[in-house]
Amino acid sequence: MSITGSRARALLVLAAVATLTVTVVAGADKTLASSTAQAKGPKWIAAWAMPFTGGSTGTTPSNSTVRDIARVSIGGTAVRIRLTNASGATPLTIGAAYVGLQLNNSVSSGGTTVLVATPEIVTGTTRQITFNGGQTGVSIPSGTDYIYSDPVGFPVQAQQNLAVSLYLPGLANPAAGTTTRYTSYSTPSGTGNWAANEAGGPFTVPLALSTYALTAIDVLTTEADGAVVGLGSSTFNGWNTAPDEYQDVLTLLSVRVNRLPLGQQKGIINAGIAGDTLHAALATRLDRDVLSQTGVSGVIVYDVNDISTRTAGQIADDYLSLIALAHARGIKVFCPTWPPAAQSLIGQNFTGAAQRHLLNEWLMNSDVCDGVVDWDAVLRFEAGYPEEYHPDYISDGIHPNPIGHRALADSVPLGWFVNGWPMPPQ
Repeated sequence: MSITGSRARALLVLAAVATLTVTVVAGADKTLASSTAQAKGPKWIAAWAMPFTGGSTGTTPSNSTVRDIARVSIGGTAVRIRLTNASGATPLTIGAAYVGLQLNNSVSSGGTTVLVATPEIVTGTTRQITFNGGQTGVSIPSGTDYIYSDPVGFPVQAQQNLAVSLYLPGLANPAAGTTTRYTSYSTPSGTGNWAANEAGGPFTVPLALSTYALTAIDVLTTEADGAVVGLGSSTFNGWNTAPDEYQDVLTLLSVRVNRLPLGQQKGIINAGIAGDTLHAALATRLDRDVLSQTGVSGVIVYDVNDISTRTAGQIADDYLSLIALAHARGIKVFCPTWPPAAQSLIGQNFTGAAQRHLLNEWLMNSDVCDGVVDWDAVLRFEAGYPEEYHPDYISDGIHPNPIGHRALADSVPLGWFVNGWPMPPQ
């Protein structure tokens, strides 16, 4: 990619910094290994997260109970939850909170037994959640990005679904949703406190692919030494995969990362919002959804809608800004290339495609990222036809289908997650 003037000077500086960074990290390997060996005790790591959108969950809770469903990516001995009232005009009152394991029922369909998600909780697994040193409830002020609960002794394994039940005694904010690809639940308004009840029957109102107020779950663990956040748009949000089947790229990647040795695994958490752009994420939610997560030590950047309105050089500037902010905190940045899409979508016309090629060339060759994977090559139809997406992998013109999501997850180098963690601040 040809970059002139101040952009060229910025790239030369960043390339020099990147070279220096490699030298520093390489020289710190022995020190890092020694400190890791001395610090084998458990630590809090984000094991699940979804970005807050302020969208409607499809219901207006009032004197009712919501049951949020979340699949954790690492295991441990205790959990704590993170709640938001970022868009609320009034305080959000939680009257009671409990956590348990979601029960999946076996159902026969066409001669095959499948697991069907339910609002029911595995008998005997429910534990009470408290706040502020033992309070059974909490009032979250209006405009609060997040608060954490007290720790709860609650053994959990990677890839288990937790059910977090919140009793909302008053008229709650209807626009307190995250964005997920699985179902959470609520009781009808006026039905009262069912947070400690393990039965699923009262939870008859499905939440529209969202959790209510719940934006993260941390796990006290010795299995992982950090968390990696997927900062992105609709692909990271799981579009073109079936709800409740966990076929999205980040969930599939977390299963692969779970196969790493204990102590070297990573929590894989989600900050994907459909329709988002890298420029908007950098301006409005980088700190809230990425940098503030517990134990975050890496971020995978795949926010790919900017190509419809911005040039490759402008997008590269946003990458440089994000990388500088992350590296200052010792957080690695991993950069997949941007794949093709139907030319009628998100600016993938001839002009947009040319900018995408320039951006991909820069990502692959500038050495400003801590790791690069060529997702453009994974999802292209074949070499020599760079504008053609593979129809087996992308079935709607833009989003990978489940086969495409798996191909992306399988192409990520596991070396991203084991070499030199955490990165020393630069």
